[in-house]
Amino acid sequence: MFYYVIYCLRFSRPLIWAAVAGLLLLPLGAEAWTMARIATVDVTMEVAEEGPSTVTTRARFVVEGGRFHGFDLVNVPGMTLIKDQCRAVRDDSRQYFLSFKRVRKNRTRIVLADDAEIKRGALTFVLVHQTDLVEQGALHLKDGRARLDWHPLTWRDGLDSMSVTVVLPAGSTRGSIEVDPKVARNYEVAREQNRVVMTKFRPVRYYTMRTVLEFDAAVIPSFGALLAVDAEGGLEGSVAATATSSGAGPVHLLPLVALVIGLIALIAKARHVQRCYQDLNREARFCLLPRTPLKGRVFLTFVAATAGFTAEIAGSIAAGTVPLIVIAALWMIRREPGVEPLAPGGSWHRLSDAELASHAQLVKLYRAR
Repeated sequence: MFYYVIYCLRFSRPLIWAAVAGLLLLPLGAEAWTMARIATVDVTMEVAEEGPSTVTTRARFVVEGGRFHGFDLVNVPGMTLIKDQCRAVRDDSRQYFLSFKRVRKNRTRIVLADDAEIKRGALTFVLVHQTDLVEQGALHLKDGRARLDWHPLTWRDGLDSMSVTVVLPAGSTRGSIEVDPKVARNYEVAREQNRVVMTKFRPVRYYTMRTVLEFDAAVIPSFGALLAVDAEGGLEGSVAATATSSGAGPVHLLPLVALVIGLIALIAKARHVQRCYQDLNREARFCLLPRTPLKGRVFLTFVAATAGFTAEIAGSIAAGTVPLIVIAALWMIRREPGVEPLAPGGSWHRLSDAELASHAQLVKLYRAR
């Protein structure tokens, strides 16, 4: 279908082409046609003396164009989103209420309430979760000290920086807070009496910023009553919040699969038209770069497809549209009026068996084409 749309449009006037290009570049969908990236994420874990602890995530998005409304967030088992405490804040301190919509079984769409939008600038989403670290196995006793093994939400995009701040309910009196040196070998660590701040610069996509530290168990009075753990061995490791993502997951790749199929059909159709021209002893000429050989045309198609798909995977469908238009033009064959002279009139004659066989073969070839 993609080919036939291009095939019909190539016979139209340049004005129609300009209108189609304008419609393709028009930001019709806020989520698809927005140039926005997540720059930094700062997480604060406030460890409670008993019951659920509070996790506050501040995700800062930089909007460079389009209409930015929000993003999708995976629902993490064991973490409850406190919606009435969530908000969005601009750099000039303007605040927005948030709207939450369940779009899939395990995914929530978080957008600015009242159809608000950001066209340019920075916007920080403040998300508040509650989680019981003891029930999740992230907080336990080991060798007489409290051990926290936990990681925050995982984002599908690379960041400029990410930080995790763990705040204890009281200052440690029996030894300072100890951070696992193997886990935090790439972190910048700053310690205080009742808190520790870990910062990772330029984390890659899907980076899990694991937090492993030990502190004085006396700051949690109910710790011994809540856990029945062998004080000598303790529990090795734990599973806290599982990964979440600000993207659409594998479903996001479905349009790319459809585009690949469309491009393959486009190239196959162009080759088919070339063979038809050859049957008429004519040379098929392409509209764009007509003197480029077939191998060069395939190479240019591969380069343009890579650029377009990379832009779409990064979330900028508008930027990925131009390479796809270039690919369509590369395989569009120029329409030329026929130059075959009219056959002069003559007398009728009975066809011979050889002429009938030749005609039948030509009809069979025509129908096959």
